[in-house]
Amino acid sequence: MKTPVVSIIGRPNVGKSSLFNKIIGSRKSIEDEKPGMTRDRIYGDVTWGEAKYTFIDTGGIFFDKDAINMSVLTQVRAAMSESDLILFVVDGREGLHPLDLEITRLLKKSGQKVKLVINKIDNEGRESAPFEFYRLGFPDPILTSASHKIGFSDIEDFIKTELPSDSEDSVPGAIKVTIAGRPNAGKSSILNAVIGRERVIVNEIAGTTRDTIDVLYDDGDNRIIFIDTAGMRKKSKIVNTFEHISLMKTENSIEKSDITLLVLDAVEQISDVDKKIAQIIEAKSRAVIIVVNKWDLVEKEDKIDKKYAEYVREEIPFLSYAPILFVSALKKLRTAKIISKTAEIYGNYCMKIPTSKLNSILTEVKLQHSPPIRKGRVLKLYYISQISSEPPCFYLSVNSYSKMFDNYFKFLEHKFREYFNFEGVPVKLLIKGRS
Repeated sequence: MKTPVVSIIGRPNVGKSSLFNKIIGSRKSIEDEKPGMTRDRIYGDVTWGEAKYTFIDTGGIFFDKDAINMSVLTQVRAAMSESDLILFVVDGREGLHPLDLEITRLLKKSGQKVKLVINKIDNEGRESAPFEFYRLGFPDPILTSASHKIGFSDIEDFIKTELPSDSEDSVPGAIKVTIAGRPNAGKSSILNAVIGRERVIVNEIAGTTRDTIDVLYDDGDNRIIFIDTAGMRKKSKIVNTFEHISLMKTENSIEKSDITLLVLDAVEQISDVDKKIAQIIEAKSRAVIIVVNKWDLVEKEDKIDKKYAEYVREEIPFLSYAPILFVSALKKLRTAKIISKTAEIYGNYCMKIPTSKLNSILTEVKLQHSPPIRKGRVLKLYYISQISSEPPCFYLSVNSYSKMFDNYFKFLEHKFREYFNFEGVPVKLLIKGRS
């Protein structure tokens, strides 16, 4: 079972961020008396007993044509679309506001599960809700005071009843793979070609969004959740709210995945959209496989695979570590290779290397290529250790960090990639100087 998602929605200055911060136990959202301090969606996780939940704080809703307010509304719609429950927050001190009625119409039109939360209610007023709020049509509102942390046990009890949560993933051990690319690159065709093989168990899984499709692939050796996303287009060509939401959901899917399949169209030039998706993958530090689809339509000439690979490297140089697969979803050409390569790249993504082995190689590299001297300063390398995986992240202790030595640090990363198989995986090297 996926982690249930709860979004907190309402007009400006009703205490949404205060509620969010109290629920997740940190000041992750900005709290201020000035309306509109939260504009983007802010995520936070909370564990109640064995149950885990993700909360989303959203900006205050206005319904005018101001660019910022329209952007906030787009973010709110995106939060609503990925939520299992919406907490609709109103101000019990100020009373019913015309914006509350407009937001009610928006929520009821969405058809989603909504719970009314009347905030800023002190101890004396907790026996019953202000009568005027019953006009909104939401029964049994929860009364809270974020500033005095009143009513939070009621919120917890309600959510745990309405949204049971498993502490474990419903598909333990499954690799999460997002299929991303521009429209008509053949993402869904690739998914269909991969899961259409014989002797494969295929189940649809309820996704967290409306325009992404989650499919579990299980052939007995590999368990992979494929997330097929809507095609991303250039922002200047995105003409409506739903496309904005689709773009944000694709970014969100990449962030929550282990690996992204970046699908390119072999008969089209690499576009700004392709590069934008590649930049998102790099920024999210996710493993990646570049899949060039429609290879059956490419006119074959000597070493065409090599020439096209060089073209990809020139256009997307920051993903130079990504493997490139040439496939045809229509002809089912090399699509089976996607499964084996995904399993291989995931192993690289989760790789853990003993500290002793890392330092043995560091010593060997120093002997082959001595650390540089810049402006009379000698770079000294003390030791290296791995501090995390998914992706692999390493801590390198040196005498003094300076940007003058960045080229040498890049050289070290390159050498470690030679010693270990980090194909398809970003590698983080954190440099810490003692002085």
